[in-house]
Formats: sequence, C-alpha cells, structure tokens
Amino acid sequence: MASRATTTASRATTTASRATTTASQATTTESRASTTASRATTTASRASTTGSRATTMANRTSTTASRATTTASRATTTAKEETQHLCGDTWRADFLVHEDYWMTVAALAAKRSKDPRTQVGACIVNQENVIIGIGYNRMPKGCDDDHLPWNRHGEGRWDTKYAYVCSAVAVAIMNKKCSDLKGCTIYVTLFPCTESAKLIIEAGIKKVVYLSDQYHDMEMMAASPRFLLAVAEIECIQFKPTEPTITTDLTVNN
Repeated sequence: MASRATTTASRATTTASRATTTASQATTTESRASTTASRATTTASRASTTGSRATTMANRTSTTASRATTTASRATTTAKEETQHLCGDTWRADFLVHEDYWMTVAALAAKRSKDPRTQVGACIVNQENVIIGIGYNRMPKGCDDDHLPWNRHGEGRWDTKYAYVCSAVAVAIMNKKCSDLKGCTIYVTLFPCTESAKLIIEAGIKKVVYLSDQYHDMEMMAASPRFLLAVAEIECIQFKPTEPTITTDLTVNN
C-alpha cells in the first residue's frame, strides 16, 4: 500500500511538472505575442509619422503653389495697370472671337440674297485667319433677276430657281482674292448641297463650318454631299456661336 501511494505521488509530481512546463511555454508564447504586437504598434506609429510628414510636405507645396499663383496674379494686375497708365483704357473683353466674326460675315452676306425662301452666305478664311472670299446665293452676273424664276417648284427643272441660281459657295470661290484655296476653311450659313460639295473638294478647302442643316432630311441632301466630303476627308463641323445674337448699330454720331 505504501508503494502504491509513493507511485501515485510520483505521478502527481510528474503531472504537476508537466503542467508547470506547459504554463511556462504558454507564458513564453504570450510574451512573444506581446513583443510582436509591440513591434506592430511601433511600425504603425512610424507609418503614421511618415504619413503626417508627407501631409505636411504636401500642405507646404500647396501653400507654395498658392503663393506663386497669387504672385503671378499680382504681376498680371500690375502689368495691366501699367499698360492702362501708359496707354489709357485696356482692351475690352466682349470682342468678337474669330469664329463668330467669320460666321457673322457669312450671315451678313446672306442678307444680299434676293432669294425669297432661302438666303445663304459663305465666307472663306485662309490659314492665316484672313478672309479671302465672300459670297451669297444669287443669279449669275449680268442676268436680270426679273427674267429668271425664283420658284422652288415648277412644271420642270427649267421652271425653278435651281437651274439658274449660283450657290453662296460657288460665288465665294469665284470671288477669291488669291491664287488657290488649299487648306482653307469655309464658313457657310447652310450645309452645302452636292454641287457646292464638289466645288469645295476641287478648290482644296479642308474644313466646312456650317450654321444650319435644316434640309438634312431632303433626298438630295441626305447622303450625297456628306458622302463626297467624307470621302475627300474634309472636316465638317456645325457652328456653335459664343454669342447667339450680334447687333450692329449703323447710327452715325456727328
């Protein structure tokens, strides 16, 4: 009985020793986990510090850029003031931009047309932004307007204006003030018809800016001129005015 008790006590001692070893290992693992967490916290802290420094540098850069913009603005203002001091009033801001000016010239030319239904004007501009041709739809020079029809419909083609009227594009090209029109742009108040498209291609014009496309759905306008211009790689753009209405006062102040 004494021997069994001794054995049992020995086993209990061994179990206790193993428990102590397990507890020691758990403590070591916990210590390592704590160390890892501490390192992670340190790394996060360093990353936060780096981010804070980056933010500070970005703020400084933004402040520097803002100061540079302010300095440039002040320099511009100073230059304008000096110009005004030397030359009087500065240039006005509500002037006509080139595109509005050229389309306005075309629209004004259209006012010369005697066509009772459709008045069209055209303005050709070269690559130096100089107007070199202006035209409007009319009867040929020397032909009496009263002896030729202005009708859109008749018993035959010869009873309508289409057999006689020169298009605005044709007149503008014929009125050109230079040897050729290669690379030029034409501003026209109405999308060109097929015959006008042919003339534009032959003249070497490379860009068409049109105001209206009101006859887009007509059979003779639906595809033919657009197809020709596309094949010839001529750019066509519908005009978007900066100022939809332009008023000119012809009153003379004596």
